[in-house]
Amino acid sequence: ALDNATVRPFAMDSRGCFTLRKIQIGENSCVCAKSVIAGGATLLEGTCVGPLSSSHELCDARPENHMQCRPLRAFPPLWLKIVCGWPLLLLQRLLTLMPVLLLMV
Repeated sequence: ALDNATVRPFAMDSRGCFTLRKIQIGENSCVCAKSVIAGGATLLEGTCVGPLSSSHELCDARPENHMQCRPLRAFPPLWLKIVCGWPLLLLQRLLTLMPVLLLMV
């Protein structure tokens, strides 16, 4: 699962030229939010790169990072969205319009 991550197959060689390198991502692997996978990286099966991480830090990849990958988490139930989420979003929207409404008065 890729969660708002950057997968960039391009790399710079020692002469300063761009090279296109293969990236291998194994089964059941996940790349969490704002992580970067560089060209030439190989993620073994079940590897989970944590948030704000990169493929240069694969030694820090832990199975616990699976819970931090948003596509793998369950969505909140509909009743919770209706009771809590939508009223909070409406309140936030009204608060952002408050300066404009105050200027009109």
